[in-house]
Amino acid sequence: MADDVTNDVLKFWSDYEATARTGKNAARVSLMRGAEASATPAPLVAAWDMIQPHVDDNYTFVDPWGNVSGKNHLEELIQSGEGVFAEYKRGEHVVRQHGDTVIYVSAVTLSGQRDGQDVSGSYRETHTLVKRDHGWVVLASQMTKIDPGHVHPLMAARKQ
Repeated sequence: MADDVTNDVLKFWSDYEATARTGKNAARVSLMRGAEASATPAPLVAAWDMIQPHVDDNYTFVDPWGNVSGKNHLEELIQSGEGVFAEYKRGEHVVRQHGDTVIYVSAVTLSGQRDGQDVSGSYRETHTLVKRDHGWVVLASQMTKIDPGHVHPLMAARKQ
């Protein structure tokens, strides 16, 4: 049963990311073909239209720098294309089910920029999802940048 939930969550998250990435790539092509740059490209609007039913109205996101935002900010990021990175590789993951709620923790490596700053690197993500009639809905997400040079003192003591 747990493997079914894990597979279901991993497929949901893969589809969720692919929708945003496909929208961004289609928007790039649209702009290259002469679409008006000031307008939100239709593929990004379509990507958000597909994703938004799976994001709770009270969604909370904490970025790696401690900034808190919600569903409106996520919509802006996806419709602008800024919320989708050039490279986004998911590594290890853990899915824990608690009734209709799932805690999904994973490691990701991404490359790209946000607000003109390079944000490439390794991150740990935690997502809280709940199962609803129409599928998984994301309630909250949080990202932490992994500092490979830092070892928590308690972890270092355990290794000795």
